[in-house]
Amino acid sequence: MPGAPIYAHLEQGRYLSALAEAELTEGIDAPGSLLADTYGLVLSFLSLERETLEVFDRMGSAGTKAVLASSPLDEAESEEALAAIVAAAKGRRIVILNESHHMPRHRAFAAELARALRAEGFTWFGAEAFADIAGTVERGHPTATSGYYVQEPVFGELVRTVLELGYRAFPYEVEERLPPGADARTRINHRETHQARNIVQRCFEVDPEARVFLYVGYSHATENWTDRDGPGETAWMAARLDALTGHDPLTIDQTVTSPRSTLETSDPHWRRAAEAGKLATPRVFRTRDGAPLVVGQYAGQVDLQVFHPPLGELHGRPDWLARGRKSLAPPAALVQGLPEGTRFLAQAFRADEPDTAIPSDQFVFVTGASVPHFLLVPDTYRLRVMDEDGEVRARVEKLEVD
Repeated sequence: MPGAPIYAHLEQGRYLSALAEAELTEGIDAPGSLLADTYGLVLSFLSLERETLEVFDRMGSAGTKAVLASSPLDEAESEEALAAIVAAAKGRRIVILNESHHMPRHRAFAAELARALRAEGFTWFGAEAFADIAGTVERGHPTATSGYYVQEPVFGELVRTVLELGYRAFPYEVEERLPPGADARTRINHRETHQARNIVQRCFEVDPEARVFLYVGYSHATENWTDRDGPGETAWMAARLDALTGHDPLTIDQTVTSPRSTLETSDPHWRRAAEAGKLATPRVFRTRDGAPLVVGQYAGQVDLQVFHPPLGELHGRPDWLARGRKSLAPPAALVQGLPEGTRFLAQAFRADEPDTAIPSDQFVFVTGASVPHFLLVPDTYRLRVMDEDGEVRARVEKLEVD
């Protein structure tokens, strides 16, 4: 299987070894290849945001987007995204938020939304990324078996947040896939139908009064139904869940209106809002009559759209990661004595979790250059530094962050 050694390193928690393996793999950066997708995801697992976006821009052959002379956003009013979603969720039984699988900032926003929705009475949390969630709940922390994307530390923190808030977490991904020869429409309908049925069986049949927050990828959040009951019928999970339950879901996109590696390759409406200084925080835009604005490929298919701020850095890290976290310079004991000009991985684990847990935070650094900071929620941590061979080179066993 292409990329199998990379996956093996990830499963063993050797993230930097996975990156080194990827960099040596022939064809790893070929546009549109599965290997390039894997390479970009490994970069995202290591908090290398700009490098990740550059890979995915190349994969999608992202060229320079047209500069707009005008946009409906020019006359639109904006509001803080979390507040807008919570207000729209009142009285709803289902909220669905999507993500780009290579953008950890989407998971950070999902964690904030999970906290806000829990205060509004939402009690269930389902994610297509979940695998062994029952084992995760029993352990009380995520590991590599919790799901492939959950190996990314911000997703791991999302899982911890969900469990700490008392949500009933469940998986709903389809377990039986169609043969490879099935056409795209058949595969979409099969997967979406079974996802929706699994949600009904595992959530609403267990708890008819459930209020559920669903975290999905890309188009699974869309509500449109193409050629219903006709030969070209196509519908994604949100639409099918609506039909099965009779509960109109609140659907939210955050994939189209997030920054790409450059302003020129970003969505032109997002770029116009960013250049106008309208995106200091995640925002939702509305027309003057109060109707939500949704631009790009999901226009008319979801209820709300989150516009995320441009790329920025704080102490060598993505600045959005600092929301709700404390900045911590690595202790001298963690980095002193390491060979100069060498690449290492710094990791932070909750002190009461084993090394097999998903790190709460991690980053790559090169000795002799400025070392980035950890960004951590208040708790007690164990820190370590690992080399490209997967060997632990330094540890700090206990450190309080408050």
